[in-house]
Amino acid sequence: LIIDSIVYPSSEESITKTANKAEESELIESSEEPIEKVIDATPPSFPQYRIIEIGDVSFVGAKRYTIDVVVENKVTTEQLQSLASEIKDQIQEDSDFQALAIYFYDYEEFIGSGATLGRVEFAPYGDWSKAQDVKLGNYNSFEFKYYLNEKDWSKQLTYKEAEIVGYTNYLTYDVMSEASDDEINSKVSEKYNITKEDVDSIYRKYMVWTFD
Repeated sequence: LIIDSIVYPSSEESITKTANKAEESELIESSEEPIEKVIDATPPSFPQYRIIEIGDVSFVGAKRYTIDVVVENKVTTEQLQSLASEIKDQIQEDSDFQALAIYFYDYEEFIGSGATLGRVEFAPYGDWSKAQDVKLGNYNSFEFKYYLNEKDWSKQLTYKEAEIVGYTNYLTYDVMSEASDDEINSKVSEKYNITKEDVDSIYRKYMVWTFD
């Protein structure tokens, strides 16, 4: 189940279907019609966010979902905790589950390569692996478990840097998996008209941002 760019802004008024400008052309070209909602705005303390994808990673006896979320604002870990609860409620309205993992990113380009803002799990006793130990729809033993780091937002990458990282990861994992780092950096440097050293420096900055 994929939800393309559902936007939840921090306004007290009701909102309607929205998508940011960068995605409008993609939606027009896509053969798969996205799911869009009209929802009530979230409380002012919540940052604006987009649910990019809901992944079903279930197996027999365990209904499990992963949620990829892009957060548009500079947030604290406390805000992400509150946001995780809000998203959990949104998902729970549509479907029961036995475990939920929410991955937070500051740029969509980072999805699939490490949750830059961290993750939150909602599962039996806070343990994702215990999903099959409970009945579907019984949340009595469920707890949140947080894997979040307070960020120094002065170290955040720019959008252009995030784009370069995203393209580097695309080449590394999907196109040139057998290539050396130097070969990949050469391809990226050609595309963005920067040096290989610049590519390497940006990627190191990304690694620090992700795991610091």
